[in-house]
Amino acid sequence: MPSGITSDYVSPLWARPFFIIIVVAAVTAFKIWLAGATNLVADEAYYAMWAEYLQPGYFDHPPMVALFIAGGQALGMEGEFGVRLFAVGAGALVPLLLYRMAVALFADARVGALAAIWSLFTPSSALGLFLTTPDAPSILFWTLALWAVAELAQSRHPRWWYAVGLFAGLGVLSKYTNLFFGAGLVLWILIRPARWGYLTQRQLWLGGLLAGLVVAPHLLWSAANDWPSFTLQFGRSADLIDGQGPPANLGEFLASQVLIVGPFLFVLIVLGYGLHLLHRWRMDREGTSLLVWSSLPILVYFLVHAAGSRAEANWTQPVWPALTLLGAWTAVTIADSRGFRALGQILIGGRTIAGIALVGLIYAQASLPQVRVAGTDRTDELHGWEAAAARIDELAESQNASWIGVSGSYGLTGLVRFYVGGGEGRLVLPVDDGARYGFLPKLDLPGGPALLVVDADADRAPQLPASLANRARLIEIVSRDWGGEPRDFYAVFRVEDGALAPARR
Repeated sequence: MPSGITSDYVSPLWARPFFIIIVVAAVTAFKIWLAGATNLVADEAYYAMWAEYLQPGYFDHPPMVALFIAGGQALGMEGEFGVRLFAVGAGALVPLLLYRMAVALFADARVGALAAIWSLFTPSSALGLFLTTPDAPSILFWTLALWAVAELAQSRHPRWWYAVGLFAGLGVLSKYTNLFFGAGLVLWILIRPARWGYLTQRQLWLGGLLAGLVVAPHLLWSAANDWPSFTLQFGRSADLIDGQGPPANLGEFLASQVLIVGPFLFVLIVLGYGLHLLHRWRMDREGTSLLVWSSLPILVYFLVHAAGSRAEANWTQPVWPALTLLGAWTAVTIADSRGFRALGQILIGGRTIAGIALVGLIYAQASLPQVRVAGTDRTDELHGWEAAAARIDELAESQNASWIGVSGSYGLTGLVRFYVGGGEGRLVLPVDDGARYGFLPKLDLPGGPALLVVDADADRAPQLPASLANRARLIEIVSRDWGGEPRDFYAVFRVEDGALAPARR
């Protein structure tokens, strides 16, 4: 329990469980509406293709994102909402886990309430736990594994190691980034001799074995298929070592991390690291220890990576809920400190208001075409595909096309397949990048001409494969419109019978 709080302390109304449940339910209800009212982005549509053909692994990532999508669809949810159901559910569960972790680690509901509310109102949660990409299950299972460790630290029951192992394994099946959780857990144990006793508990080792068993089907599939996702993802680390990767972007990466949680919370997190290292005498330092040391390996690695090669903003996504909890603890600690109460209240109020405003702007941009930030807004990807798909389907009908091929972009392939070929729609297949689509079965194509859809640019003619020279004719440039303005363009060609073939691995 933080200093200055007696056993008679009663949590304020805003920190009580029923209030947090109401806030989480309200935000989740809005996400449910938005999930069905907006189109899929390119990556989501690509992963929706995976869900049609479940297997233990894919070219890009482990299989959990496909299982998330298939799970929503198995519950009878159709369209975009079916694709996003489990991601939205994860977005509701994570703040509740943070609340419980705060009670277990700090015995202070105020820390949990702030962490829960703040986690709802960060760009990381607004998009990372709404769009169904590998980040959504990665965030969920990292947080679940950390929650299990918090319960272990509070209860001292070694059986919690089984839950840690299960959730850690499911995290690796979501994204290889979650391997850093294991590294952080080992660091947390080793950094203090008082925790070395965990290493003598058989449940810890059995939990590790359970994690290995969870990941084993993916490893076996990868070994049988020449390790495609390992080669793709870990190849970035190899590029960093040999200096052959893309240019470094340390400044851009740091700026993106500030934006992904908001400036107020970022400052509180940095202060939290400092308070943990300086306040050795505090009773609650043991609670912050788990948050600090478990998050350190992933942060250090990607800072080094960004200094030598390119690192993307979302690569650190799974650790931010835990760091939000650290930031909340920092704010409460400052507010409880003699002489700093006003500063603490300003930080708490400022972060809450700024978070709601920032996420409100994101959701407004996703919902209203009138709200625009020139040059930086990408939320228009969530709109316009129904009309574009309807026009492509009309062209296929008018040209008597037996099937539709898509070239050049896995995202475009997924979008055309979802919106034109979904359900009882037309057959839609990729025509290049065969290694990426090894999960698709080989099909006997129907006879007749085909359509080919490729990304286009309004300022120059689209490029076709040399094999289609004189065998393809441009029919139309179709645009995807949002807010009365064209956002993207797609060239649609009519290709002679037999001239176009689907991609083969």
